[in-house]
Parts: sequence; C-alpha cells; structure tokens
Amino acid sequence: MKIGIVLHPYGEDKPAGLGRAIFEITQNLIALDQKNEYVVFLRKQPKTLPEFLGKNWRVKIADYKFLWLDRALWGENLDVCIFNTPVISFFVRPKKAIVIAYDFAYDDFGPKRLLKLYHRFSLKAADLIISISEATKKEIIKLFNISADKVKVIYLGYYDISRKTADPVQNLPEKFFLFVGVIKKRKNVLGVVKAFHKFKAISNSNHKLIIAGWGSGEYFEEIKNYIEKNNLSRDIFIREDIRGDKLSEVYKKAEIVLYPSFIEGFGFPVLEAMSCGTPVITSNISSLPEVAGNAAILVDPNNADEIAKAMKDIIENQSLRRELINKGFEQIKKFSWQKTAKEYFDTISRL
Repeated sequence: MKIGIVLHPYGEDKPAGLGRAIFEITQNLIALDQKNEYVVFLRKQPKTLPEFLGKNWRVKIADYKFLWLDRALWGENLDVCIFNTPVISFFVRPKKAIVIAYDFAYDDFGPKRLLKLYHRFSLKAADLIISISEATKKEIIKLFNISADKVKVIYLGYYDISRKTADPVQNLPEKFFLFVGVIKKRKNVLGVVKAFHKFKAISNSNHKLIIAGWGSGEYFEEIKNYIEKNNLSRDIFIREDIRGDKLSEVYKKAEIVLYPSFIEGFGFPVLEAMSCGTPVITSNISSLPEVAGNAAILVDPNNADEIAKAMKDIIENQSLRRELINKGFEQIKKFSWQKTAKEYFDTISRL
C-alpha cells in the first residue's frame, strides 16, 4: 500500500501536544511497518526535515498557502491517507481517508464557526475517524451527528521524560507545585492560581507555584493581574524557560503536578508527571479520568476550594502520596507510542 501522513503542525518553535502527537504516530508507524510505502506531507519547508527509520518513506513539501492539502496529494494516488486534526483535502482524495480528532475546545472557548464547518465537512467525508479518547468520541457524535460506528478510539502514547537529562534548571524553589502547558483559558491556569492562593490560606506551607508555560493576550494578563493584586509575586513564578527535556528535573522535584484542565483530548502532563514519580491532581471531566485512571486525585476544575484541599491532603498525608506515586507507575504501563502505532497499523490493514 501507499500511505500518506499529513505531518502538520511540524517544526514549531514552541511545539505543543498536537505536533508532538502526530510526529510520534508517524515515527513509530514507519518504524513498525517497513513494507508499505509512506509519503509524509509538510505544509512548508521546516528548519530541519524529519527523519525516520528505513527507506520506505519520503517527505513531500506542499509550500502552498491555499488548498495546500489538495496540491500536496495531487498525483500521489494514495491507498490511505491519515489527516492530522479534522481537516481533509477538498478535491484530491486518497482511496481511503482517516481523520484524527483530538478535541473541540472551540465549542466552549470562542466562536470559530468556519473552523467548525471545516471540521464537520472533514469528519463527514472521512472513511474512518480516529479519536484519541472516549471523551473526544462523545464530542464528535454530539457536535457533528456522526455515527459511533465510524469512530475508533486509539489512545496516544506519552513522552517518557523521566529518562531525559538536560542542563540543571536554575532558581527552583525548595518546595513547589507545578503546572505544565500553554497558558490558555481551557487549561484553567487561572483556576490553578486561585486554588494555590486558597491553599496558602488554609496551610502553613512555604510551597511555591511554578507555571511552566507561555502565554499572551487578555487571559494571560488576567492571570498576571490576579497574582499582583493578591501579593503572590513571591510565591508564583511563570517560567517560559522550562520546556523540553528540562521538564524532567522539574517534574521530579515538584511536590504535585496540577492539571485541572477544562477540556483535554488526552493530557500528556498527567502521564509525564506519573513517569517521574510525582502525584497528580487533575480534572474529573473531559478525557482526564481516562488518562489518569485511579492514579490521581480527580477534582472539579471549577472548584478552587476542592483543588486546594487536594493539595493540602497530599502534602500532609505521606501514605496517600506514596499510594498515588505507585498507582501512577502502574497507570503509565497502559500507554506507549509503540502500542499506538500497532493499533494504527492494524486499523489501516483492515480498512
């Protein structure tokens, strides 16, 4: 078979979960399948071209602004093409089209009507939809009136950051809680800040909070204003410099990873933290209970008091802390990129 994979986004300066996920799927699928032919499509010329195992693949760069997917697929005569995110070519189609769906945060956090229409078109046109969680599958069915039979759930793997090393991170507090991710409203970063503020009020702890992420715009300013207004500047630190393999050290030194997001297709930081032996507090909604299982404390992301109490419980109860760490090590065994690639390969073979 001749299989296409749309590797977009790729080569971002600050790669988020989406870009990481499709790269790992592509890399591990090609490593697993050395018989079929693969064409990896990029939208534009990156600083560094991707490299994969074997010789049964090539990269094709579209380098077009409009209808770039159609122009990329033109003349390839693909048996199957995997479209990353719910976007599909308009006119040039493979024999079979698979669309990956991650999440639909725009439905709750901002009007993006044209994007939603494009997603509807793509999901309807696809021969198969792969959802990265049961929560996202339910959203697909609800938002776009798609038959459940057309949607297959294949969980992602995770980046085992616990094995990585980097230059030491400077100026880390002795004791701290950690949030990792882009500073967006759907990530509930302001909720994390408010919960930490409440935690300080109900404990005698000298813990700090590190937000390892980057942001801009109105929501980012709202967070900074809250920190300043409540005299938290000496306790909360936004660190854009902590990223990539540097997170390994910070995950391991953190007392707790806080990830009470409102909407997540999957939630990499939950598994990354568990791999580093760090307890996790995360949301009881969206896909996060699927990813965390019984290995984290699940909270209402809208309830800062509940999040603060969970923080206090973990630092004061060493038995609970050890239990969460041990359960975390067991939970991460359920996820790997090799397992994800095998499920993709089996799905393609049966399509």
